[in-house]
Amino acid sequence: MAIENLRTGGGLSDLGQLLAPLLGQRGGADLLALLQLQALWREVVGAQLARQSRPAELRAGKLTITVSSATWNSTLRSM
Repeated sequence: MAIENLRTGGGLSDLGQLLAPLLGQRGGADLLALLQLQALWREVVGAQLARQSRPAELRAGKLTITVSSATWNSTLRSM
């Protein structure tokens, strides 16, 4: 849609308008929250933990975090 508008000189579409149908689908709120978490991860958890982990999935309020090693997995589970 936006590419077609650009090619015909119709101007660019608003990013929010392009994403709304995707985010309106099931799980869209989780996707948006996950993207926000990924963008703010370093601020939320601190530099050291951010170097060793990242938010991977958010589904039905449950956050899955990917870590760099089994040691970090154990460390996070004990928190």
